[in-house]
Amino acid sequence: MDEKIKTEMEETGERLKEFYEKAKVFTKDVGGRISKQAGIQKLNIDALKLNDKLEASYRELGEKVFAYFKKNPPACAEIKKLIAGIKSQNTAIKSLKAKISRQKKS
Repeated sequence: MDEKIKTEMEETGERLKEFYEKAKVFTKDVGGRISKQAGIQKLNIDALKLNDKLEASYRELGEKVFAYFKKNPPACAEIKKLIAGIKSQNTAIKSLKAKISRQKKS
């Protein structure tokens, strides 16, 4: 009977060793995946920040070009059409803001 208990304890010990080894490998694998995902997320955030800067640059460029063409009318019909659309949209925005302001006061 002692031999049977000893054998079972040895088997249990071996199973525990196998379990711990598998747990180490699993933990290392999960840790590596988490680290990889964190790196990817950081790169995504960096790309979004750069995209925001790019959009701000385009907007600033557009505003400067628009201001220039207001003073110096372009010969290009397509640019004239875009400028007219921008002017129309700005007028509509001002009108809506005025309506909002009036409604807030009433």
